[in-house]
Amino acid sequence: MIAAAITVVLAGQFGGSAWDHALVDGDKVHLFLPPVVVSEGRLHGYQWSEDGRYLLAVTESFSVSPQEVKRYFETGTQATPKPTITLDVFNSATGSVKTLWRAEGRSAVTSSIFYFAKSDVAVAQIRFQGESLLLRVTAGTSRVETIESIEGRPTQLPSILPDPFGKFIASQTFDPPTVRFIGQQGRVLPRRPLEIPNHGTWTKQGSYVIGRTADSFYVIDPLAGESRIENGKPDYHFLKDPPKSFAVSQSNMPIPGRKKPVPIVLATAHGKSVGVAFDAARRAASDKGVLFSTGAVNLVRPVIQISKTAFEEIVAKEERAEIMAKLSQLGKALMMFASDNDDAFPTQEQLDNRGIDGYLGDPSLLNGFVYHGRTAMGASPARTEAGFMLCPGGRAVLYQDGHVVFVPDRS
Repeated sequence: MIAAAITVVLAGQFGGSAWDHALVDGDKVHLFLPPVVVSEGRLHGYQWSEDGRYLLAVTESFSVSPQEVKRYFETGTQATPKPTITLDVFNSATGSVKTLWRAEGRSAVTSSIFYFAKSDVAVAQIRFQGESLLLRVTAGTSRVETIESIEGRPTQLPSILPDPFGKFIASQTFDPPTVRFIGQQGRVLPRRPLEIPNHGTWTKQGSYVIGRTADSFYVIDPLAGESRIENGKPDYHFLKDPPKSFAVSQSNMPIPGRKKPVPIVLATAHGKSVGVAFDAARRAASDKGVLFSTGAVNLVRPVIQISKTAFEEIVAKEERAEIMAKLSQLGKALMMFASDNDDAFPTQEQLDNRGIDGYLGDPSLLNGFVYHGRTAMGASPARTEAGFMLCPGGRAVLYQDGHVVFVPDRS
């Protein structure tokens, strides 16, 4: 993927130089690659795996069938957009996106996704109107299994919450008050009644609190499946974003001619920042990518970490490519001049007095060009130097036939 990134940056497919997409962080560089479309529509839920390899996203979109469009133009009958829910996975190692699961004709209310620790396995909950669907998703193999589907009122539908160690995910209902634990290896423990209704959360020690009094609390041990009373106050576990090498924030940028500032997404490390997305909303980030939305499109900017030395080599290659492209254009201008002047190239004086500007189109192409001043066409134009430009690591040499060669420094 690094080779592909270098190719993209050097080809200028995303605009600007490599520096415009790099966040220098000490001896390493976070290089932001061109964005990849993950899905289109409203994001209901999304989560990166612990290692940043996989991103799962639940999206709702609306569409109208070709038949309904045809009927609208023929009869004027208004078409009704139909919802589609998709579960998509983005693989940061390959830069690819795949739809793992879809449901057509149903509209989602909310969605939650939690990964198990150091794993590509996650539990995804999709809540429809009157139904909760729990899916076990293995991102690496694209496998999706249904854990349970529960219908009922909102209070009868479960909510899910991971433990602090990423070993279990609790699925709790409030009417009736019950809880069950889902294990990483697919083990689903039976539902148990909660002794104290409408309560349930994890402690930092990995016990599930099902109720408390002023000086004690009730817990369930998911491994032993036993409940017990503990004295004191529980040390609650609160969900936190996984640590990243750089921070991602949302900001606003004033733009001339626009009444309102434009929202932008920034990545920052040690006081240095780089723009990740323009006119976009931040969603979630890992060291391998940043998820954001612009309009109804949800995209990821993949990130690779390379050494500062390797990045400087990328920049040097980029500069050499730009200089060689400029020389190639200059070579065409010199050949057109020679064609109109009996195969004679311009003199140094003509070059200095802008005598070939009419052939150049852009006079700045001459900036930095060292001209040899040979006006006569050589016996072998492909071997006769017309001039050169200095570039990182050597010279870009222009020959009389218009081709350009990079000649590295002898050292």
